[in-house]
Amino acid sequence: MENIDFFISYNKADRGWAEWIAWELEEAGYKCYIQAWDFITGSNFVHEMQKGTRANRTLLVLSPDYLTSKFTQAEWYAAFAQDPTGEDRKVFAIKVRECHPEGLLSSIIWLNFVGLSKNEAQKLLLTSAKGERIKPELPPPFPGEVEHSVPQEPPFPGTVSPKTVNLEQTADSNNEKLKLLLPSAKQRLATAVSERPPNEMGKIWLQLVSTPLKNEEAFDPNLFLDQKFLRKIVQLTRQGESPLFDDMSAVSNKVNKSNLIITQTQEGNRGKEYIRLVLYNNGTLSVSFSKLHQIENTSYSFSRYYIDQDIVYTNLVQAFKLNELIWSEFDTNLEFNPILYNIAFFDIEGHRFGKTPAGQVTSYSFPTRRNLSNPVIVYEEPRTIDRRQSPNVENLTSHAITRLSLIFKEDSY
Repeated sequence: MENIDFFISYNKADRGWAEWIAWELEEAGYKCYIQAWDFITGSNFVHEMQKGTRANRTLLVLSPDYLTSKFTQAEWYAAFAQDPTGEDRKVFAIKVRECHPEGLLSSIIWLNFVGLSKNEAQKLLLTSAKGERIKPELPPPFPGEVEHSVPQEPPFPGTVSPKTVNLEQTADSNNEKLKLLLPSAKQRLATAVSERPPNEMGKIWLQLVSTPLKNEEAFDPNLFLDQKFLRKIVQLTRQGESPLFDDMSAVSNKVNKSNLIITQTQEGNRGKEYIRLVLYNNGTLSVSFSKLHQIENTSYSFSRYYIDQDIVYTNLVQAFKLNELIWSEFDTNLEFNPILYNIAFFDIEGHRFGKTPAGQVTSYSFPTRRNLSNPVIVYEEPRTIDRRQSPNVENLTSHAITRLSLIFKEDSY
């Protein structure tokens, strides 16, 4: 039997926590055994449980549901019986929701994830898994000092405090640095747009491109050849209520040290649809979508000459959310902020923007020739996203839709 470091014991109500914990531990090099991943179809449940209890340690995901479940009791009883004094740390407990362990469990020292941020929980988990001391990075305050409540003299209103001057100078300095970085960031966006999706007949494309303003590599080039990194990116594309990639069997990827390309081709109610993701090691992200029309029952469908704004809205929301997920995952300290972005449309000449007029779905007429450039760039100057402000994806998307409507309205048919 292979060596298993952790058997993850959890109630189904806490499956999300159990999988997150198992993922983080395996990324750190530990081998985990978890029902959600390892109890495959056709196997014997009792046998699999027995296999799990032979792990070096049993990790309990503590919550009110866990404490009231009879099945989970049997799992931690087995580990506790092997190490009743806790000397070998056979039982490794983590509280993920507020609860109050009683009896034998009350004697076990557990980790408390309640109220922690992702980074804090991750650091606590890995430090404790190694058995290291949880010493804080910053020194504790000297307990002998007493804060006196003596009123301080208000500053003379005719002078500016040195602190205020420094803050203003710092802000001015940062703004100057950002201005110097802007040209290279714009060039990265332009490069990503120039490496457009494949030009296939009859296809219009929507592309969202974003890049950090900071002019340095955001990702180690060797990461792009690491399967763990690739799996993480794919995992992020599948998060949320409306994931970017649905059918993983239709996903293909191409990697080198400068970029990662993931594409998906699938049959939809609008015909064959393509999604193309490109992530560069300088942090530039490009997400492209084809098939922006409403329906295509026949080759003469009137609808295909209309770029459907609802479809564009949905696609942009997906792309913006993925952008946010990737940066939240790989740049937790906001070293790469702000993010610069723009939106491009390819091959839209002969198309309109909006909804197909009622009653004309099966008829068609070609719009007059347009004067729009190819690609159409939505913003003359790229816009910025300040990640510290928790940007509202829906607001970003709505603004882009409004701008796009104006572009089509101002251009004569």
